[in-house]
Amino acid sequence: MVVFFKELKSINHDNILYFLKSATELNKNSWLFYSVLFLSRKLEAVGFFTSSNSYEDLEDKLLFIPRPKTGDFGVYKNIDNVLPSSVISLIENGLTEWATRYAPTLNSPKKKKELLTKIKELQIESQLLDCIILGLCFITGARPVQLSKIAVQDICIDAQSNLTTRFAVMIPYAKKRK
Repeated sequence: MVVFFKELKSINHDNILYFLKSATELNKNSWLFYSVLFLSRKLEAVGFFTSSNSYEDLEDKLLFIPRPKTGDFGVYKNIDNVLPSSVISLIENGLTEWATRYAPTLNSPKKKKELLTKIKELQIESQLLDCIILGLCFITGARPVQLSKIAVQDICIDAQSNLTTRFAVMIPYAKKRK
């Protein structure tokens, strides 16, 4: 497989896609597959490719490439290869924007009531709920079963100052041993 890259005269989308398909068909080295996948996304993000293809086009093409069967069940083994770093940045930036816009530090009950009224007027309750669920899943890595078991008493104030309040969320176990 490494010989493949030595014989290349240029690196472009088509060559990388061909390599990834070949690596999947041979099913020999999943680590190499995911490393090349990660590298191709990084190269695309920094504008390495001179082709007219955009980043979205590369991502669309990568969706159709089957992933190699690893045979091991190390669930968290290639955790960095699950989402492209550009998608992770989008999620983090979106969560930060929502948190600063719709969850500012409010010192008085009157300001809290005004914020809730504003949220109802804008009719974004469901979007806010979706953002909270996404944030909990993204930050904690909790499973849906764990999120469904969270109760109000599982959320408490961890630290508080004049500028900010930090909360702690106690995530219940997904599976309890007998």
